[in-house]
Amino acid sequence: MNTSSISLSIEGDFVDSFIYSGTLFIVHANSQLSTYSWGRILKYAIDQIPNTTLRRQINSFMFDCRNFPFDFNNNDPISIAIDSETLEEMEFSTIYLDGWPSDINVYGNYLYICSEDGVDEYDFDRKTNTITANPPFKIWDQYAFMIAPNDSHRLAIAAGEIGVITAFPKKRSIDYSKDLSILIEQPSSDCEWIGNNLVSNTSEGAYLSVFPSLPKTPQNPDQEYWNLLNQAKRSEPKTHPLENENHINLKYAWMAGEKLLGINRQGKIYTHIETSSPDSQIQHKERYISRLTQERFLAARAGSFGTVIEYENELVIYNESGEQSVAKRPVNWRVFPRSKNYINHLHVVENDLLKIYAFDVNQSNHHVDYYAIDINNII
Repeated sequence: MNTSSISLSIEGDFVDSFIYSGTLFIVHANSQLSTYSWGRILKYAIDQIPNTTLRRQINSFMFDCRNFPFDFNNNDPISIAIDSETLEEMEFSTIYLDGWPSDINVYGNYLYICSEDGVDEYDFDRKTNTITANPPFKIWDQYAFMIAPNDSHRLAIAAGEIGVITAFPKKRSIDYSKDLSILIEQPSSDCEWIGNNLVSNTSEGAYLSVFPSLPKTPQNPDQEYWNLLNQAKRSEPKTHPLENENHINLKYAWMAGEKLLGINRQGKIYTHIETSSPDSQIQHKERYISRLTQERFLAARAGSFGTVIEYENELVIYNESGEQSVAKRPVNWRVFPRSKNYINHLHVVENDLLKIYAFDVNQSNHHVDYYAIDINNII
C-alpha cells in the first residue's frame, strides 16, 4: 500500500497539534500553546514550488479535501516545509500552560486542555485565530487523559481511575451535582464522541453509549426550546459493552463516520453496520492483523484514507489495499474525523518536527474504504 499524499513539515520541538476552522494550534515542548493561520503557513510553504498552477491546486486541496483539482497519479509525492524561525513570526496568540497537556481539542469555538489538573476551557475567536484573554474556565478538577466534546456543550472525559465522566456545563458555569456524572466506573484513558454515539475504551473493554438526539435549534429559540435541550442533555444514554459474535467484549473500538470498528483479543477487526441502537449487530466481515496480538497496541482512529493504529513502536495506516508505516515511535498523532475540510489530514509529531499529511481521498467513484470515513457522511 502507498496512499498518495502531500506532506507539510514544520520544524520545531512540539508535543501536540490541532487544526480547526483555518487555525493551526501547536503545543510546544516548553508548554507554550500557540495559534497560527493555516492559510499563511500554507502560502509560505507552497511558494517554494515553482509551478504556479500546482501551487494553486495544492493550496485548494490542503484547505478542503473535497477540492480535488489534480491527479495524484501524475505527480510524485509532494513535500513542503517551514522552518522554526518563520513559524515564530507567524504566531497569532499564545497561552502558557503549567505542563504538557494529556490532550487538547477545539470544538464549538472552545479550546479544551486536559492535564493532571483536570479540564480547562478557553474561549476561541476563529475570526482572528486567537485564544481570548479571559482566564480559563475549570470544568473538571481531577486527572483527565482525554476529552471528547460534542454539540451544545456536551462533553465526555476519560478520567483515568475514576472512569468516564460526562459534563454538560453552561457558558462558564457548571453545577457539579447536576452537570457532572460518572458514566462508566472503569479505568479509562480513551473516549470518542461522534453524533449521538460515545465510544469509551476501558480496562475491561469497549463500551458504546447512545445518547438521545438534541432538538434542532430554531431561528429564534424560546424557553420551550431551552427546556427541551436541557432535558435531552441530562437524559441517561443507553450504554452497553461492545461484543463479538461470541458475546466476548471487544478490546477496543472507534468510530468511522456512521460505522463503528472494533478489535477483539485475537487480533480481528469487526464493524457495526450502524450505531443508532444498542441492538445493532456486528458484521462478520473481518480482518486478522497478527501484530495486534504480538505487539503492544495503544490507540486507533479513522480518517477518510483509512484507519490509523498506533503500536508501541510504530504508527501504521490500514485500508483495503494494505498497510503503510507512517512513523516510528511518534511523540503524538491526530486525525480529524468530524471535519469536512480536514478529514484527510493526519498530524504526526516526531522529534523536532510536526508532519501534516493530506491524503488522496477521491471518493468520486462512490466506493468508501471499509476502514475509512465517507467524506459525504460525516456525523
